[in-house]
Amino acid sequence: MNFPLVFIDETRDLFAQAIERARAKVTDPELLVDKVFQDAEFSFTWYWQLMGGTNFRGFTRVFDIATGAGYLMWMLREAKGCDVFGNDVKSEYGVIWRELGIADRVSIHQIEPFKPAICRGTYDYVVATAIMFNRIDGNKANLWGVEEWKFFFFNACAHLTYNGEIYLCFNNKADELPTGELLDFLERVGQSEGKGRFRVTRRSFLQLHFHAH
Repeated sequence: MNFPLVFIDETRDLFAQAIERARAKVTDPELLVDKVFQDAEFSFTWYWQLMGGTNFRGFTRVFDIATGAGYLMWMLREAKGCDVFGNDVKSEYGVIWRELGIADRVSIHQIEPFKPAICRGTYDYVVATAIMFNRIDGNKANLWGVEEWKFFFFNACAHLTYNGEIYLCFNNKADELPTGELLDFLERVGQSEGKGRFRVTRRSFLQLHFHAH
């Protein structure tokens, strides 16, 4: 989907204004130099391109796992009219969530192996981008394997509508992209879109799992 250039500019302006309001209210100097502020313009462009390649549509319920500063949640609501929800472990991003108008849609939640990433609600899409929650103890040299991701998918499927989808976008870095057994698993349960992006439908995952058993 190609968005009108005027609409892109208007949304970009609204986004920039909200970020500046949030920046003015931050009292923690470490947060001011956090990449969520430093890379805000890049993030807007990246998420806008991501939305253009998806099937998100108005009146769709979306859950953004580990939403971070909530930029994708805000853009899905503003540009696509989606009903958005999300979670993240960093409560210090609350000042940004409030200025983006999504603070009441974000829950504080620590995502861990073999523990639910989503705790309530039913959604049409479950989204995870720039994935870092799969780092065990925060170590990117120790990432989730197939069994951890199976648990993740079962949890996500329990909160998806019948035709719901899971959209994953890994960090496009050689040491964080899925390889080997995990890559084979992801390509079997879903569709690879390249650059560490995978689309998995609820039906495809459950059919593959129960057929295998």
